[in-house]
Amino acid sequence: PGMNPDATDPDGTSRKPLVGRLTDDRIRRLEGLGFIWSLRDDWQKHYEELMEYKKEHGHCNVPARYAKNRRLGIWVSAQRQQFKQLNAAIDGNKPRRSAPLTQDRINLLNSLGFTWTIRSRDSLGESWNQRLEELRQYK
Repeated sequence: PGMNPDATDPDGTSRKPLVGRLTDDRIRRLEGLGFIWSLRDDWQKHYEELMEYKKEHGHCNVPARYAKNRRLGIWVSAQRQQFKQLNAAIDGNKPRRSAPLTQDRINLLNSLGFTWTIRSRDSLGESWNQRLEELRQYK
C-alpha cells in the first residue's frame, strides 16, 4: 500500500524509471553520485566471464553471436558502443545518454587488453583484397 508500482519489478529488484519520470539531467546527477539502478551487478559478472574467455582464447574479442555465452557477446558489444558514445559526448557530437561505463570500468577492461574498436567486415574485406593484390604484384 502506498508503494509506487513502477518502482520495482515483480522479482523485487529496482529498475530505471520510465522515460518522463526523471529528466535526463536528474538521471545524470544521480548517476554522478554512483546511484545504482539495479540491485544486481551484471557488469561485474560479465567482466569475470570475459576474464575467463581471455584465459581460454588469449584475447577479449568475443563474437557478438558467441554461441557458448550469447549474453557475454552482447555485453562486449555494448561496452564498445558505450565507449563510442562516451567519446562522442567528449568530442561534443551529441549529449551523453546514461552510459554506465565509468573510468574505473574502462581501466579494468584496458587491463585485460580489451579492444575498443573493431574494424568492420567491409573494411577487413577491402584490406584483405588489397593485400592479395599486392601479393600478386610481388610474385
